[in-house]
Amino acid sequence: VITVGTFDGIHLGHQQLIKKVIQISKEEHLKSIVLTFDPHPRSIIHAGDDGIKLLTTLEERSRHLSEIGVDVLCVIPFTRDFSLQNSEEFVTNTLSAKIGLSYFIIGYDHHFGKNRDGNAQTLQKMSSHLNFEVEIVDKKEMGDLTISSTKIRQSLEIHGNAIQAEEFLGRPYSFE
Repeated sequence: VITVGTFDGIHLGHQQLIKKVIQISKEEHLKSIVLTFDPHPRSIIHAGDDGIKLLTTLEERSRHLSEIGVDVLCVIPFTRDFSLQNSEEFVTNTLSAKIGLSYFIIGYDHHFGKNRDGNAQTLQKMSSHLNFEVEIVDKKEMGDLTISSTKIRQSLEIHGNAIQAEEFLGRPYSFE
């Protein structure tokens, strides 16, 4: 049972998604797998920008995922060549052929592949011939705000609001 993303901060929205992966993996007696990338895809795709200020390092994400109960963390080196795969190539060549999957759990707004051409509908189309199921997890809101890594970064960097960051993360924000 797999989910894919950068999962920067592993906020409450990410946790909701990952808990669904773990739940299904236990029910179906399968491994729970979180696939992530290093470095962050934006640092390769938009090289030369000021870059993205990450909330968590790969080591911190690994520790948080382990604490949540994920069986396997798969880290793919994100390179320029890797970024040129479209979504169907990624699912077929990496997820299906190299890792294997029975379930793909995806967030409501997740896009992947070259030019972000893949989404839940792409997966639903591919699922029957690659023999996996797709489940979409709704957004996690707090009040009238959808929780996201970007909003947490803004809370900390622009507004200096560590309380809101803590609420969105479900724990105090910390860094090493």
